[in-house]
Amino acid sequence: MAFVLPVPPMQDLKLKLQQSTLVSPAKQTEKKNFFLSNIDQMLNFDVPTVHFFKANPDFPPETVAKSLKMALERVLVRYDFLAGRFKLNLQSGRLEIDCNSAGMGFVVATSECLLDELGDFAYPNLGFRQLAIRTLDNLGPEVDQPLCVTQLTSFKCGGFSIGLSTNHVLLDGVSAQNFIENLATQAFDDKPLAIFPCNDRHLLAARSPPHVEFPHPEFFKPDLPAGQSKGEYRFYHTKITVLSVVAALIWRCKALANYTEYNKDRVSTLLNVVDLRSRLNPPLPNFILRQRSASCLFVGNM
Repeated sequence: MAFVLPVPPMQDLKLKLQQSTLVSPAKQTEKKNFFLSNIDQMLNFDVPTVHFFKANPDFPPETVAKSLKMALERVLVRYDFLAGRFKLNLQSGRLEIDCNSAGMGFVVATSECLLDELGDFAYPNLGFRQLAIRTLDNLGPEVDQPLCVTQLTSFKCGGFSIGLSTNHVLLDGVSAQNFIENLATQAFDDKPLAIFPCNDRHLLAARSPPHVEFPHPEFFKPDLPAGQSKGEYRFYHTKITVLSVVAALIWRCKALANYTEYNKDRVSTLLNVVDLRSRLNPPLPNFILRQRSASCLFVGNM
């Protein structure tokens, strides 16, 4: 039986672009090369997020747009790397960020739709990609695209959305949340940052020369064919965690969905992301702006 959404998602949000520009820090910032760790080098992809707000007569779209742009200019003083551009260090062969204040993208758009017409926000909707665009079309070919774009979209009902499209190299999930909290504080004249960010990526720099202390099976193909093992394993009663239950359920659903007589020996991998802040020695601060995750892995037959 097919699953039916409560309200069919709307694909065409009927957007009209009102403004597309670059926003730079409110104050002059230091021009520097921003170091990126090995984890940063690997996780180079875009992450769009959208936040929806109901209509509020105290915050019409024009006021929101003005306040949001001002807040971006202020917060970029501490997050100057968001206004920079990627570049390759020819000496080290590593990717880094040129903190040159080239600017973050800022887009203002309007929609002829009502928020209630968009469907249930708890379900994925490909139409939401229109609310967090990745590039600015009005930039010439000689101008590098911004690493981060903020988009304000107002709807016919008075509600609005704020979309943030950023490269994962810049912010992971937690640090993106911290950035949004800090952005909100800068919309007011008398409020300090909610969380003072730590921008030092050297805290996650790899050792030189490399020194591997633990096996990393996620990077290697299993030596044995599927279904075979070198050892005998016995399982005893242990404390069952919520993580174990959820992982087992996902594994079972995936197995049932993929199983056929032609792929009975298919090897699959289940990865789980773990926050490493408190697990490192010494622990990292919660407000460090970078990936602090690791992948826990299980490989086996579906």
